Amino acid sequence: MKKQKAELLNRKKLVEGLQKSRGDAVKMFDQMIRSTPDGIYLTKVEQVGNQVTLQGYGLSNARVSDYMRS
Repeated sequence: MKKQKAELLNRKKLVEGLQKSRGDAVKMFDQMIRSTPDGIYLTKVEQVGNQVTLQGYGLSNARVSDYMRS
């Protein structure tokens, strides 16, 4: 019975943690949309821990450079 209770508490904590961070992804994508200029196209967004990796292409090197500086 104690083992089952501990497992349920661990699941509850996991679900609570996921629910807390669910809004973070929405905020991040909203900010990416707002900050990505015309002519820049993101093809892949990957997050591992606190690191976010973006892949994509731009219509010109100048646009890519501007985006990377912003």
